[in-house]
Amino acid sequence: MLDASKCLKIFAHDNQLGGAFGGGITPDLRHVFTVGRDGLVKRWDWKYNAQGRRAAIETTENFERFFSERKAQSQAITEKTETLSEYPEKEDQVEEEIVTTVQEVAHSNEVSNDKEMYRNFISIKLKAISEKLQKLIAKNEGAPSMEKIDRSEFVIDLKERDRLTEETDKKINKLREELEIENLKKRVLKNRIKKECWDSIEIIGQSIKSFKVDPMLGKLIEVTNYPVRRRSPAECLKLANIKRLRKVQILVDKECKLLNDQNNNNNDLDENMGETKLNYHPEIPNSVLLYEDIDLKTKESRRIQTFILGECILDIKESFLKKFKEMCKMKQDDIMKIEEKNERIAAILAQLQIQEKIFHPEFDEDEVPESIMEVKDSEVTVERFLNAEELKKLEAKRLKDEEWKRLQGEDNSRQRALMQMMGGKLEDRKDQEEKEEVVKPEWMNKPKEEMSDEEKKLLKEFEKKMAIFKEEQDKHRKALETELRKLQGMISDIQDGFDLKLRDFSNYKLSVDKTIYENELKMVKQTQYAIISANDDILEEQILKRIEQLKNEKINCTNEIPEIKKELERCREDYDTAIKRDKDIDKAFKKEFHTYDFYYDTLTKLYKRRGPGFDSLDKESEDLNPFTPFEKDVLQIEMNPISLTSADMPDGLALEVWNKFVEIRDKKISAELEVYNTSRYFKEMQALVQNVLEESDKIKMETEKVMTDLNQFLEYKFKSIYNIECLYPFKQGQVEVPQAPIVTNYSDAVLLHRSVVENLNEQVRNLGQLKVDALTEIKEYRKGIHALEWEIKMHDFQAEDLIIRTRDIQLLRVTKEMQEFLRSGDIHKQASEIANLEKISEHSQKVEMTNKDPCAPP
Repeated sequence: MLDASKCLKIFAHDNQLGGAFGGGITPDLRHVFTVGRDGLVKRWDWKYNAQGRRAAIETTENFERFFSERKAQSQAITEKTETLSEYPEKEDQVEEEIVTTVQEVAHSNEVSNDKEMYRNFISIKLKAISEKLQKLIAKNEGAPSMEKIDRSEFVIDLKERDRLTEETDKKINKLREELEIENLKKRVLKNRIKKECWDSIEIIGQSIKSFKVDPMLGKLIEVTNYPVRRRSPAECLKLANIKRLRKVQILVDKECKLLNDQNNNNNDLDENMGETKLNYHPEIPNSVLLYEDIDLKTKESRRIQTFILGECILDIKESFLKKFKEMCKMKQDDIMKIEEKNERIAAILAQLQIQEKIFHPEFDEDEVPESIMEVKDSEVTVERFLNAEELKKLEAKRLKDEEWKRLQGEDNSRQRALMQMMGGKLEDRKDQEEKEEVVKPEWMNKPKEEMSDEEKKLLKEFEKKMAIFKEEQDKHRKALETELRKLQGMISDIQDGFDLKLRDFSNYKLSVDKTIYENELKMVKQTQYAIISANDDILEEQILKRIEQLKNEKINCTNEIPEIKKELERCREDYDTAIKRDKDIDKAFKKEFHTYDFYYDTLTKLYKRRGPGFDSLDKESEDLNPFTPFEKDVLQIEMNPISLTSADMPDGLALEVWNKFVEIRDKKISAELEVYNTSRYFKEMQALVQNVLEESDKIKMETEKVMTDLNQFLEYKFKSIYNIECLYPFKQGQVEVPQAPIVTNYSDAVLLHRSVVENLNEQVRNLGQLKVDALTEIKEYRKGIHALEWEIKMHDFQAEDLIIRTRDIQLLRVTKEMQEFLRSGDIHKQASEIANLEKISEHSQKVEMTNKDPCAPP
C-alpha cells in the first residue's frame, strides 16, 4: 500500500454475490477494513517486516505533517484575508489568492474523501517538489563560486536528514568494526604465515632466467637456488657438540693406530693423513668428519653420520649459492650495459626518425623474491582511503612542491647559464648544424632569365652547398645506422654470452643436485636403519629375560621330578601290597568254606554283597565322568558296607562258622577299600608325573624356540652391523642386473671389480676358441668318415653291378647275328644303314623342293 507500483490481491468476499464495494485503512496503517455485498465487514491485520514498519511510520508522520501544514495554510489564508481587507487596491490579487487557496483546500478535502486520488495528489506534489529541487541544485552547480550555496542548504526535512545521518553513522561504525575485525584476522594470519614461511628462511628461494628462449627447450632457461632454513640456537649448539665429538674421535683413532704401530710411525702417520683426506672435498669442509661406510657399525656412528651428511649438504648448497650470487650480479651488470646501449639506440632512432621497438630487459618476480612482500599500487583495485593525518601530509607535500617550483621559476641560475653559454642546448654545435636544414631564399624560385649575374652566382653556390649538405647528411645517416646495428649486435652478443654461461651453470646445478640427492639417499638409509633398529635392544632384553625364566622353570621341574618318581614308586608298592592282601583273603575264603558245599553259593553271594557306594564304582565311568575327583571324596565318605546280621545267616549253619565268615568278609571289605584308595592315589601320582614331564617338554620346546629366535636375532643384528649398504655410482652399461619397471631390487646383486670381469671374459673367450677348434677337428674327422663310407658304398654297388652283369652274360642266348657280330664286328651293317639314310635324305630334299615351287618340272 506504500508503493503504488506494487499490487496485492486479496479475495475478501464472494465474487458471485458482488464482491467488495468498499474499504478503509486506519491512520496507523496497521488495519484494513472491507465491506462486501455478502453482508460481511472484515478486518485485516497488516503484517509488516522491519523495512515495511519503518516505511509505515514515515508515511504516518508525512500524513500528520501534511494535515498540520494544511491547517497552518488555512490559518494563514484567514490572516491574509483580514490583512488585505485594509488594502482595497490589491483586492483583485487577494481574491485570486483566496480562490486558489480555497480550491486547494477543497481539493484536499476531496482527496481525504477519496484515498486513491489523495495518494495521486501527494505523489504529484512530491514529484513536482523533487523536480524543482533538482533544477535548483543544477542551477547552483552552474553558478559562480562566489554565488554557490552549500549543498546542505537544499535539505528540506532536517529531522529526516539527522535521522538518516545517525543511521548511516551507525551502519558505518558497525561496518568499520566488522572490517577491523576481519582485517585483524587477516593480519594475524599474515604475520603467522610470514613468521613460519618467510622469517624462518635464511636464504629465500630465487631463480635466474635467460634473456632468450632456448631453441632446444622451447622456453627460457631457468636456474633456481636452494632455500635454506634458519637454524635455532639449540640446533646450532647440538651440531657444534656433534662436530666436536667427531673431531675427538678422529684424534683418538689416530693415536690408537700410532700406539699399535710404534715401529712405523712415519708410514702410519702418512696413512692416517691419507685416511683423513679420503672423503675430503675442498668445497665441503665437513666432509673430513664423515665416517667410512665400513666403519658404520654402531647406532651412534650412524646418527653422527646422518647429522654430518646434513652439514655436507648445507656446505654444497652454500658453495652453489656463492656462484648463484655471482650469476645474479653478472645478469645485473649485463642489464646495466644493455640499458646504457639502449639510451644511445634511442637517441639514434630519434635522429633517424625510425619507430622501432627497443628491448628493455627486466628482472622477473621470481628473480627478485623481495618483491612478493611489496604491494604495488596497480595491485590495489579499490580506491585508497586516506585519513585526516595522511591528507595533511599530502597537502604539505603539495605546498612544498609548489613553493619549490615557484622559487625555481623566479631565478634559475642553471637555465640562465645554459642560455648564455650554449643557447639553451647541451648538444654539440656541429651536430646542431647538421640537424638544421638549409632554407632556400624566395628569390631563387624565379626563372634564371630574370636573375642577375650576382644572383646566378649565389644560386650556384647555394646548389653546391645543398649537394655538400645532402652528402654529409647521407654519411651521417649511414654512420648512425652502422652504429645502431653495431649496438644491437653488441646487445645480442651480451644476451647470448649470458645465456651460454647460464646453460653451463644449469648443467653445473644438475651435478650439484646429483651430489645432494646421493647424500640425502645416504641420510635416508641411515635414518631407515635407525628406525628399524630402534627396538632391537628392547627385543634382545626381552628374549634374554625369557630365556632366564625358562632356565629357572626347567631347574625347578628337574628338581621336582626325582621326588615325584620316588613317591610314585612308593605308591606302586603300596598298591601291589594291597592287591596281594586282597587276593590272599579270597584264597583264605575259598580254603575255609569250600568244604561247605551246601552253603557255599549262599556264602559266596553274601561274601560279595556290598553297599550302594561299592555298586556304583565303575572304571569306565571314572574315566569318562569329569566330576569323578569330586565324587570320589563323597563316595569315600558315604561308602559304608552293609553289615550282616543273624537274620542273614543261612539256616543250619553253625554260629562259629558264621562269625568266622563275617570276620573274613570284613577283612575283604577293608582290603578292597585299601586297594581302591591306593589305586586312586597311584593314578593321581601318575597323572602328576605325566603333567610334570609334559610341562618339562613344553619348557624344553619353548626354550629351543626362544633360542632359535635369539640366534636369528643375533644373525640379523650381525648382518645389520656388518652387511652395510654402500652407495656407488655406476656408468651406463656396467649394471648387469635386469631393470624393474619401477624400483630394481639389488639385494642379491654382487659387486665385481672390472679386472675380474675382464679375466672371466678372457677365459670364456679362450674356452670358446678351444671348443671351436675341437668342433673343427671333429668336423674334419667326420668328413673323412663320411668319405670312407661313401667309397665303401660305391665299391659295394660296383661289386653288385659286376655280379648282375656276370649273371646276365651267363644267361644270354647267342644267336647267329650275335655270332656274326662277334666274328666280323658291325662294319657291314653300318654301311647298309648309311646307304638307307642317304636315300631317305635325298627323297626328303626332293619333296621339300616340290612344296616350294609347284610349277617346277619333277
